[in-house]
Amino acid sequence: MNKAVLVEELAARLLMPQREARIAVQTIFDAMIAALVRGEKIELRGFGSFHVRRRRSRVGYNPKTRTRVDIPAKRVLHFQAGREMRRLLAGGPTAAD
Repeated sequence: MNKAVLVEELAARLLMPQREARIAVQTIFDAMIAALVRGEKIELRGFGSFHVRRRRSRVGYNPKTRTRVDIPAKRVLHFQAGREMRRLLAGGPTAAD
């Protein structure tokens, strides 16, 4: 699923114009991105949580030339699936069953 399909699904389920659905989806994404940039954790019960982790700088090697490469520290996004999502993906019973 991509963003366009998500917009179509939202518009169809809520019987709303696609333009409004597109604005709603973009607003949610913008709010999530802003929260992550501020270093906040996003937790969506039953779905999962997103948070930013810091990776330390380290030394790597170019596999082709075998030369040493310094890899700088950076922030990376981490997603952890919620319990309900893990059950659904594993094909087990859900809370609704």
